[in-house]
Amino acid sequence: MSKKLSFSEIDQELQSLSGWTKRNNSLHKVFNFESFELCMDFMQSVAEICSEMNHHPEWLNIYNKCSVVLVTHDKNSITDLDVTLARDMNEIFEQIQK
Repeated sequence: MSKKLSFSEIDQELQSLSGWTKRNNSLHKVFNFESFELCMDFMQSVAEICSEMNHHPEWLNIYNKCSVVLVTHDKNSITDLDVTLARDMNEIFEQIQK
Protein backbone atom coordinates (compact mmCIF):
# COMPACT_ATOMS: atom_id res chain seq x y z
CA MET A 1 0.00 0.00 0.00
CA SER A 2 1.36 3.40 -0.93
CA LYS A 3 1.30 6.49 1.28
CA LYS A 4 0.22 9.77 -0.29
CA LEU A 5 2.74 12.48 0.56
CA SER A 6 1.83 16.00 1.68
CA PHE A 7 3.18 19.03 -0.21
CA SER A 8 5.74 19.65 2.53
CA GLU A 9 6.83 15.99 2.52
CA ILE A 10 7.28 16.13 -1.26
CA ASP A 11 9.30 19.35 -1.02
CA GLN A 12 11.47 17.79 1.68
CA GLU A 13 12.08 14.64 -0.39
CA LEU A 14 12.96 16.71 -3.47
CA GLN A 15 15.89 18.24 -1.58
CA SER A 16 17.64 14.86 -1.68
CA LEU A 17 16.42 13.72 -5.13
CA SER A 18 19.06 15.08 -7.47
CA GLY A 19 17.59 16.39 -10.72
CA TRP A 20 13.94 15.66 -9.93
CA THR A 21 11.27 18.36 -10.06
CA LYS A 22 7.59 18.49 -9.18
CA ARG A 23 5.14 19.38 -11.96
CA ASN A 24 1.40 18.81 -12.16
CA ASN A 25 1.36 16.65 -9.03
CA SER A 26 4.06 14.30 -10.33
CA LEU A 27 7.85 13.91 -10.26
CA HIS A 28 9.84 14.61 -13.45
CA LYS A 29 13.40 14.02 -14.61
CA VAL A 30 15.30 13.62 -17.88
CA PHE A 31 18.25 11.24 -17.79
CA ASN A 32 20.94 11.86 -20.42
CA PHE A 33 23.33 9.09 -21.45
CA GLU A 34 26.42 8.85 -23.63
CA SER A 35 24.69 6.40 -25.97
CA PHE A 36 21.43 4.73 -26.88
CA GLU A 37 22.77 1.43 -25.53
CA LEU A 38 23.45 2.89 -22.07
CA CYS A 39 19.96 4.37 -22.02
CA MET A 40 18.49 0.96 -22.84
CA ASP A 41 20.61 -0.66 -20.10
CA PHE A 42 19.19 1.89 -17.66
CA MET A 43 15.60 1.29 -18.74
CA GLN A 44 16.01 -2.50 -18.51
CA SER A 45 17.48 -2.26 -15.00
CA VAL A 46 14.69 0.05 -13.90
CA ALA A 47 12.08 -2.23 -15.46
CA GLU A 48 13.22 -5.10 -13.24
CA ILE A 49 12.77 -2.97 -10.11
CA CYS A 50 9.39 -1.73 -11.33
CA SER A 51 8.17 -5.29 -11.76
CA GLU A 52 9.26 -6.14 -8.22
CA MET A 53 7.56 -3.02 -6.84
CA ASN A 54 4.51 -3.35 -9.08
CA HIS A 55 4.92 0.37 -9.69
CA HIS A 56 5.67 1.65 -13.18
CA PRO A 57 6.85 4.99 -14.57
CA GLU A 58 5.56 6.94 -17.50
CA TRP A 59 8.67 7.25 -19.61
CA LEU A 60 9.82 8.12 -23.09
CA ASN A 61 13.09 7.23 -24.77
CA ILE A 62 14.54 9.32 -27.57
CA TYR A 63 17.99 8.08 -28.55
CA ASN A 64 20.18 8.74 -25.47
CA LYS A 65 17.54 10.41 -23.30
CA CYS A 66 14.94 8.93 -21.00
CA SER A 67 12.22 11.32 -19.80
CA VAL A 68 10.43 10.07 -16.70
CA VAL A 69 7.17 11.00 -14.95
CA LEU A 70 6.36 9.37 -11.62
CA VAL A 71 2.90 9.51 -10.08
CA THR A 72 0.75 6.95 -8.31
CA HIS A 73 -2.36 6.92 -10.47
CA ASP A 74 -4.71 5.23 -8.01
CA LYS A 75 -3.89 7.98 -5.47
CA ASN A 76 -3.72 10.72 -8.14
CA SER A 77 -0.70 12.01 -6.29
CA ILE A 78 2.96 11.53 -5.45
CA THR A 79 3.46 8.73 -2.94
CA ASP A 80 6.31 7.04 -1.12
CA LEU A 81 6.49 4.55 -4.03
CA ASP A 82 7.34 7.37 -6.43
CA VAL A 83 10.07 8.68 -4.15
CA THR A 84 11.52 5.18 -3.70
CA LEU A 85 11.54 4.57 -7.45
CA ALA A 86 13.12 8.00 -8.09
CA ARG A 87 15.93 7.16 -5.64
CA ASP A 88 16.44 3.76 -7.26
CA MET A 89 16.55 5.35 -10.72
CA ASN A 90 19.17 7.86 -9.58
CA GLU A 91 21.30 5.04 -8.14
CA ILE A 92 21.05 2.98 -11.33
CA PHE A 93 21.92 6.05 -13.41
CA GLU A 94 25.04 6.67 -11.31
CA GLN A 95 26.13 3.03 -11.66
CA ILE A 96 25.67 3.07 -15.45
CA GLN A 97 27.53 6.38 -15.83
CA LYS A 98 30.69 5.02 -14.14
